[in-house]
Amino acid sequence: ALKSAGSKSTGASQHAVRRAVETAGLRSLLQGAVKTCTLADDSDQRGYCRWPWAAAAKDMGEFLLSAGFEQVPTDKTLGNSIRGDIAVWPAWSTYVHGHVAIKHSDSGSEQWVSDFKHGSMVYPSLYLAASDAASPMLYRLREDAEML
Repeated sequence: ALKSAGSKSTGASQHAVRRAVETAGLRSLLQGAVKTCTLADDSDQRGYCRWPWAAAAKDMGEFLLSAGFEQVPTDKTLGNSIRGDIAVWPAWSTYVHGHVAIKHSDSGSEQWVSDFKHGSMVYPSLYLAASDAASPMLYRLREDAEML
């Protein structure tokens, strides 16, 4: 994820994190949500096209669980996160699709990575001040997760 991450968001955090998880040899067994087919899509036997995982970052939790992660209790600041954890932010006022990022390091300009590099907890001033923002969910790879 770090190599392909830019300096600004492209709005595709869920795609960047999914690619990183799959590159690490993990796969979700869940089927993605139905979407409108494009010329680049292959439809299934019933003519449906699907997102590879979730259509929105806020919905990635169940796919991470299926890929070998477990949910870890946390708070809005993600104070107990460790390298390799994945944080899923729910939708809130200005970010209706939520956000997802991987903890890359404990300090520096690349602490969290998704489609872009974050210097600290993602959107701290916006997210922590949002009255409608629920706590993010934190996912950690299980020790018994099966790698491909």
